[in-house]
Amino acid sequence: MSKLKPHTIFFILSIIFCFASIISLYENDVLVFNMNDTYYVISFTDFFKVFFLITFSIGLFYYLFEVFRISLNEKFKIYHTKLSAISLIILIIGIKIFDYLIKNNDSILTDYDTDKYLFILITLLVFAQLQIVFIYIMMESTIKHVFRHTRTKQD
Repeated sequence: MSKLKPHTIFFILSIIFCFASIISLYENDVLVFNMNDTYYVISFTDFFKVFFLITFSIGLFYYLFEVFRISLNEKFKIYHTKLSAISLIILIIGIKIFDYLIKNNDSILTDYDTDKYLFILITLLVFAQLQIVFIYIMMESTIKHVFRHTRTKQD
């Protein structure tokens, strides 16, 4: 059995988010939370669309790097792919559980206080930090690739 490449995993995740977005259109579900006297209402359809775009673009970048033979650090690719996929799955499950508990009027979660969904915020921050590191590694590898090819052309 061959190993899945990072772009394949991210394309699969983007397809899952695409289907989740389509399914959530019919459910008309929203996530509502309050932060400092401001209610934030986020449609699950929009939420899934954003993560579809993020995962599709990451998969596209991995694919383009493979096509143009720009090498990325193999350990980084493995860690980035696994941790991004895990954090996305945890984020989606956490938000769905949080939304379920709010809709069932659990006495613990009726206040919408930020402490109640700190787990979701931390997971979102971990995912965002992984993508920032991905952008850095991508830029570093591209610059190394360009300088390597310009140096060989000059010789």
